[in-house]
Amino acid sequence: MKKLSLIGLITLVAGNCIGSGIFLLPSSLAKFGNVSLLSWVVTAIGAIFLALVFAKLAKEVGGQGGPYAFCKNQFGDFWGFATAYNYWIGMWIGSASVAVATTSYLSTLIPFLANSSIAKLICSILIIWLMTLINLKGVSTAGLVQIILTFLKISPLIFLVIVGFVKFNPTNFSTISAYPSFFKAILGGSALTLWSFIGLESACVPANEVANPKKNIPLATILGTLITAFIYITSSIAIFSLLPLDVLVNSTAPFSDAAYQVFGHFGYITMTLVAVISSIGSLNGWIMLQGQVPLAMANDNLLPKFFKKINKDSPINSILVSSTLTTLILLFSYSDSFIKTFEFLIEIAVFSTLIVYIITCFAYINKYKRLDFISFVATFYAIGMLLSIGMLENIWGFCLSLTAIPMFYLMKKTSN
Repeated sequence: MKKLSLIGLITLVAGNCIGSGIFLLPSSLAKFGNVSLLSWVVTAIGAIFLALVFAKLAKEVGGQGGPYAFCKNQFGDFWGFATAYNYWIGMWIGSASVAVATTSYLSTLIPFLANSSIAKLICSILIIWLMTLINLKGVSTAGLVQIILTFLKISPLIFLVIVGFVKFNPTNFSTISAYPSFFKAILGGSALTLWSFIGLESACVPANEVANPKKNIPLATILGTLITAFIYITSSIAIFSLLPLDVLVNSTAPFSDAAYQVFGHFGYITMTLVAVISSIGSLNGWIMLQGQVPLAMANDNLLPKFFKKINKDSPINSILVSSTLTTLILLFSYSDSFIKTFEFLIEIAVFSTLIVYIITCFAYINKYKRLDFISFVATFYAIGMLLSIGMLENIWGFCLSLTAIPMFYLMKKTSN
């Protein structure tokens, strides 16, 4: 069986992170003013420290399922299950938001989608199942697709960054804006930008399918996060330079609108296609991972044997169940406003994933029996971001997290 290489792992991390978020978030951030650009810096620093925690645990502990393996190793079955359960929830809810973003960009090219809410919903579901079919072909096939799609989306982004800095418009930065205040603008922006770094731990999850995992997983985690941070910060500055705030805040395709300013209709079409490719690449990576977590749990008898079924190297039942749940969350959360649906879904996904990050940080502290600088910054950042999420999303996320308790005892009973 062909293993995932270092390049494959780096593109898995960068590809999962650089997906739908970067292409829609400039519009969401614009409501906080241009100082919200500092949110990217704050989030990038926090993400790098979280990446260092995952990298060190991957090297010292390892194991299939990433954070699940780390937390189970340190705290036992229940906390391992709770970590994996929340991580899995974050994955399939996150996949739904990525599908929404993909359709949002496609609708700017296809008038029929733009004018029909039902068509948008059907398109989002079809995209989910197209990428599901690719992943059912096996991890190596999905990994190859991920490498291709990641390079296809990063190259035009870097080009737009260069153009944005060459054509830098200081007028759009001449009046510093912060709403409702400097601190709240950065904090509110950080709660949104964190979504774009969810996936920094991706290299840790398919550990059994990785070549030389003790070396490649930590390296891919750090390099993938650094690449992601660089592209996010520079591209966001370029977008804020090319588009005035009043235009940006109302844009449904900010990167495409920025490309239109420079290259006209051709640039608009090209950047829209890049956004679609980027989102599809992110969805491909998440569907790959959301099959690996239930598989790891089933191998430890924390989920029924049903989830162990493998076709080649693909956990087919785990993938099919995950994609079904993604489809259901789309149906239940769908609204006419795709931007509102997108923001609602990502904040619930971020809540679930932050729970995972916090427990993983505690696992790191427990293993090394100390609170060092890396774990302090990572833990402080993750808890701070959890508290910055909206009340409604916190309630949804908390209720979903609590279901881990009865599910654990039910699964233990049915799996034995």
